[in-house]
Formats: sequence, structure tokens, C-alpha cells
Amino acid sequence: MPQTADLLLRRRRRRRKRGATTARIKDFTALNIAIVIFSLAFAFGFLYGLRKIFSKLEEVEAEYYGPLCPRKIKPPGATASHSSADVYNKRNRVTRVKAIKCDESSDATTGTPATHHPPPRRMSDSTTNPVYFLHIGKAGGTSVDILFKTILKCESKLYVGGSHFDWTFIQRHQKRRHAGLSSHNVIGDDGNYDIGDLADVITLLRNPVSRAISQFYFSKTLPWAKKNNEKFLTQTFDEYLDDPTKEWMQPIADGESGSDFLAGIFRQGGWVVTDGRETPHKEYLRRNKTAACLFAARRLENTTWFGIMEDMERSMKLLQVTLALDDTPVLPRTNYGEGRNPRPSRKISRKIERYIPRDMWLYEYAKRLFEARWNYFMGSNCTYVSPELPPLPDFD
Repeated sequence: MPQTADLLLRRRRRRRKRGATTARIKDFTALNIAIVIFSLAFAFGFLYGLRKIFSKLEEVEAEYYGPLCPRKIKPPGATASHSSADVYNKRNRVTRVKAIKCDESSDATTGTPATHHPPPRRMSDSTTNPVYFLHIGKAGGTSVDILFKTILKCESKLYVGGSHFDWTFIQRHQKRRHAGLSSHNVIGDDGNYDIGDLADVITLLRNPVSRAISQFYFSKTLPWAKKNNEKFLTQTFDEYLDDPTKEWMQPIADGESGSDFLAGIFRQGGWVVTDGRETPHKEYLRRNKTAACLFAARRLENTTWFGIMEDMERSMKLLQVTLALDDTPVLPRTNYGEGRNPRPSRKISRKIERYIPRDMWLYEYAKRLFEARWNYFMGSNCTYVSPELPPLPDFD
């Protein structure tokens, strides 16, 4: 009997253990299932959230940059292709611009041959034409780089930008690309190698006074200025202008706002890339400021597109027409600290203008040329009227 009782007791204990183990297994299995379900729900929610984020980023990108691959304007009767651009265009709140297509080789009203001042042309559809961005410092160049890289990567065009170079760099680059194609593709000492319609040059100009102030305050943030403990770090712009001992002159150096870039007369070895040569022609233009102004104006007229920061809305509409885009692109904003720079008084502005007469003259001419292009592309007829040159400064 005692043995039978012990046996029954052991059996009961084994049954209890098996029951407890089974219960633990059931609990563990239920916990695992709950974890799996929770993980799947979390993963689904995470992926859904990512999709919403990327969708929002696409909308932001469309708002700032325009369509990722803007569609070309289709001729009447052409069927529209369903591309990713169509999706972007639906999301992009843009303005449609109606422009008259003009005959670029003649006066559309008279049929006479083009004059010495031919009308502006649209950007070539040839994929062999590179696009050169003449990047003037502190004039929205970073934003232009972003915008054009976004647009042109869908056009299979070579985009040359992302750095500061003058017109002679473009000439050298074009000469190397087309070496041997024709006998005139040689840059002589007069610098008159004509890139013609084998390349599209673009640039963005800014009021030289605003650009000078922006350059001054931006330079305060640069490592070289802090490392050398430059004097201007503790100065206001007014104090800097009135300082007779100042040695750093970049903000008020005549030519930095565009005229030296277009004339191609920066000295080699500086912060602006050139063709790497010093020629009698460059020296002549550096000495003869009137000739440098006229040379820069002629080069500006040869650009395929240029914009003016103070007239950005119309600049973007002209870019739309020049590129034959369905929608008006939007220049992204990259420098949010720009608006914190103090506004100059009229007295300070006049002081700056006296330092930079060539750039001020070129900016005045650029505004006239801009109006001429606007009237040609957006006006009621196709007659291109070349603007008159502003009165040249007295450099003596």
C-alpha cells in the first residue's frame, strides 16, 4: 500500500508538471503570435509612413523645382506620353505661359535677314550642345545649379556648372570639344573665338549693391577669414567701407558682379577658373574699361538665357519659354540667412556704386536687354528690338 500511494503521488506530480509545461508552452506561443502580429503591424505602419513621407517630398520637390522631368511643349496634334512628369505636373502648382513662336533667323513682320543684333534663340534641342552656367558669386548660383541639374538630367545634355569660371573657360572647353571640326575653332590672342550655337550659356545677375553686401557678410562665415582673424570680421559694412586701411576688396571689386565673368578677364590662379592664359587682349580690356563694358555687353547678348534676381518671376517664365517647357520652373531657395543682412542706406549704396561703375553699367544694360527679350518672347508680335546701350561711365 505505501508503494502504491507513492506511485500515485509521483504520477500526480508528473501530471501537474506536464500541465504546467503545457500551459507555459501555450502562453509562450500566444506571446510569440502577439509579437509577430505586432511586428507585422509595425512594419506595415512604418512602410505606409515612409510612403507618405516620400509622397510629401515629391510634392515639395515639385513645388520648388518644378517637374522632375519637365515635358516639352507638344506640337498641335501630337499625342501626350504618360511619363513620371505627368504625375509631377498634376501636383505642381504652376503657371502656364503662352508665348508666340517667332522666326529666329529673320524679322517675322518684314522677312528681312537678321541684323547685327539677332533675336534671342531658344535652347537647342541637340543633345550635343553643352549648357554652361556662368556662376557669379552670391547671385543665386547654387539654386540655379540645383534647378538645371534637375531639368537637364532628363534631356541628356551635358551641364557644366557647380564652380566659378569666366567666359574664356567656356571658350577653352568648347575648343577642346570641337578641335579639328573647323579651322576657326582656335582661340586667338583677341579672345574672339565664337562658340556660336554649339553651346548654350546661361547666367543669373543680381543688383551689384546687394551682391556686394551679401559677399561681405557671407565671407565672415568662411574658414579663411576666421583663421586669419581678419579685421572685417568685427566690422559693419559701413565701417568696412570707411576703413582706409582695408586690404581685402572682394565685395567692392569692380567686375565681381558680372562684367569680368562675361568679358573673361579674371587673372589666372584666382578663385575664378579661366583658360589659364594671360593675353594682350585681356590686358587691353583690363586697362580700357569702356572696351571691357562693351565686350561684356556683347557676351551677355550671346547668352541663351539670363535671369535677374530682382525679377525672378519673369526670369523663370523666360526660362520656361527658352527651354520650351510646359510649366514654369521654380528656383529653389538654398540660402535662408540671406534676408538677415542689414539693408544699406541710400548713402551707403551710393558709396558702393562709386566702387563698381562697370558692374553698375552692365546691370543697367542687362535690365534693358531683359525687357527686350521679354517683349520678344511674350509680346504681341515677333519683332525683336535690340535695346540701346546706357550712357557709359566716365572712367577718367
